[in-house]
Amino acid sequence: MRNLTFKGYITQQVKAMSSNNTISVYKLVKEASTTNPKLMEPLLLYVATCGKTKMLFAAAKKTKIDDKYLDIVNKYLLDINEKTLHETVSKLPNEFKVVYKNFIDAKNRNRANDPSKELYKNEILKIAKANNLSISAIAKKTGLKRGNAYRFFSKNQQDYLSVESLKRTLTMLKKEYPPDERG
Repeated sequence: MRNLTFKGYITQQVKAMSSNNTISVYKLVKEASTTNPKLMEPLLLYVATCGKTKMLFAAAKKTKIDDKYLDIVNKYLLDINEKTLHETVSKLPNEFKVVYKNFIDAKNRNRANDPSKELYKNEILKIAKANNLSISAIAKKTGLKRGNAYRFFSKNQQDYLSVESLKRTLTMLKKEYPPDERG
């Protein structure tokens, strides 16, 4: 689980919202302008953050897109990036703000797991210390990727392991090294 970026989030959302489960700009423009109008705002943010505005304009020539959307792209979204995103979205209509707010909420949900991760980390490290286990040995015994385990346990990079994988790891270690053997 990595740090959630807007580009990753909006790509996932557009794909999930499309009836064809696609990120093809041409297909998305056609769908948003005909059968799925709620897709338009996420689509415009998607093409802007992924650098696909030229494709949007090419697709717009073949499909009837309301001029107000093309004006928004021309006026606000041509130079958008992760750093200017908040400021840019604040100037846009509410539908765009809702998409951005949902991104912020999703990002905060990821951060809310950090205290739980810390508890699991401490328990796992207690077992490792009591049984002379290296981080590599923990990863091998529990199926974690060694690089991710190293970054999480040694470098304190919280995004590399999920709460679920830490819980699974702790459960496996407790089974293999029961408390009575650990002292």
